[in-house]
Amino acid sequence: MPGVMPVASGGIHVWHMPALVNIFGDDSVLQFGGGTLGHPWGNAAGAAANRVALEACVKARNEGTAVEKEGKTVLMDAAKHSPELKIARKPGKRSSSSLTRWTSSTSPTSDSVEFDP
Repeated sequence: MPGVMPVASGGIHVWHMPALVNIFGDDSVLQFGGGTLGHPWGNAAGAAANRVALEACVKARNEGTAVEKEGKTVLMDAAKHSPELKIARKPGKRSSSSLTRWTSSTSPTSDSVEFDP
């Protein structure tokens, strides 16, 4: 169908990126509302965290890594070089209750990334 693009939206967070890259591939729209605005350091830091996570997952996938299975490692490695991504895994004062802790019950896969605050 011409002119159609898949969109992921609603409750997605930076730590869902491995599954999103696996499911939607490169030609998609990822709409991070609260996942950007809820970053403890503000909107710009939230956008930076999303960008770093996306680039890390796409790079890993292109290098042959099973990003959905190895997502935690991919994102933790990327977070070593991005304070915005590193802090995104921790709840902050600006985070709403729906963004403070991501567990397997809220993630799109059973191999989701879970972190202790």
